[in-house]
Amino acid sequence: MIDVAPKIVLDFDVQLEELCEPYPLVRIISKVSGADRYVWTFGNGTTFEGSQPPPYKYTADGTYAIKVVGKNRNCEKSNTQQTLQKRIDANDFYKNIRVNPRTPSLCAGDNVQVTASGGFRYVWTPTTGLSNATIANPVITPSQTTTYNVRIFNERGCFVDSAVTIAVVPELKVDFELQVSSECGKQGVVRFVNKSVGNGQYKWIFGDGNTDTKQQPDKTSYEKSGEYEVILEVFNGICRRTKTEKIKVENVNPPNVITPNGDGKNEKFVIDNVRAGWKIEIYDRWGKQIFKSDNYQNDWGGDTTNALYYYLLTSPEGKTCKGWVMVAREKE
Repeated sequence: MIDVAPKIVLDFDVQLEELCEPYPLVRIISKVSGADRYVWTFGNGTTFEGSQPPPYKYTADGTYAIKVVGKNRNCEKSNTQQTLQKRIDANDFYKNIRVNPRTPSLCAGDNVQVTASGGFRYVWTPTTGLSNATIANPVITPSQTTTYNVRIFNERGCFVDSAVTIAVVPELKVDFELQVSSECGKQGVVRFVNKSVGNGQYKWIFGDGNTDTKQQPDKTSYEKSGEYEVILEVFNGICRRTKTEKIKVENVNPPNVITPNGDGKNEKFVIDNVRAGWKIEIYDRWGKQIFKSDNYQNDWGGDTTNALYYYLLTSPEGKTCKGWVMVAREKE
């Protein structure tokens, strides 16, 4: 009679669990059969006898050979698998975690780049306003004050949660209106109407070397006619906004005498206007109109005879003034 022993099968799988511990839990999924006796060795002097070894933890780095030997009355067979063990200290992972900046403040509509470090993978929530929710350094454009959470993973899948709160300060809009009026014989009148929305520190720059820090400035005139650049700057401790407008200011003071004698000085009736739309009418002493323009270009008087003349000026706003001017051509 021939004694045929069962076929020995020594298959098994190695699973690593509890990966966030310094060393993972090694779980062996045994698929052995056909032997009367099984002896397991773990590569570090530890052994176990039986078909299913219990979970096991290593205590030092290294590559370990997990071996099972199966015997029955006629046969002996073995199978070996390697497992790599490398210690990861969770404290080392946690102490390297950084999120910067912690509490940034933004103006409405602005953005900020935040940076998390010390991890292998990152997941940010909520995703609203994020340029990318799965990178370490997304750009965030929040519409309101928001706390963003970041889950930071190491290479084993362990994670730690952190957060950053981005404060969005109230909206700051800078706006102003310039109201200009001119009339001859007087300085042009300027009103600076502040229409800004939001509280802050104000700084007006008038373009003539003068400034003012009042919300509604006191300035109402310029010493010289010309075009000026007006800037309003508002700062609320976080946001700085500016607006720039150009303004044309006229101090129209018509002369009483002109001397068109070819010396290049005081040759014509100049009203020192910088805007178009000034109207003029010139009359002789008997009331006859000798010149008229609906858009005066400072071009009258060069070929006029000596005499006393009367003028009527009308500003672009419709304000009028009248006076006289003497034309004296003789050289002194």
